[in-house]
Amino acid sequence: MTKMTQREFLMEVKKANISDALNEKADELIAGLDKRNAQKSATQTKTQKENEVLKAEMLNKLEKGKGYLAVEIASVMGFSTSKASALAKQLVDSGKATVCDVKVKGKGMQKCYTLTLATDEVAE
Repeated sequence: MTKMTQREFLMEVKKANISDALNEKADELIAGLDKRNAQKSATQTKTQKENEVLKAEMLNKLEKGKGYLAVEIASVMGFSTSKASALAKQLVDSGKATVCDVKVKGKGMQKCYTLTLATDEVAE
């Protein structure tokens, strides 16, 4: 037997259409789940807040338009390569950086992250 989430269980209760009272209760509980999930997604965790600060520091310390490997970002910023890679990917996802694959001698293909220039910076 596979495990069910609360939402899946409540949806099955509604699908069974046992009684109007059960359907109403299931709707009420589903609405509670939706409300709780909305509150969770609107609130940043402590780590997410710390990462926002680190990403802002990356944007300030790293040269715009220059490509960096994750190991280079880690060296400049003073944290692990995996942390640098994860934060750089978040910057790519938010449109503040681009990524491409580059061949590194002895290491194969690696990601190269480039901070993008803002439109107002291009005019300067």
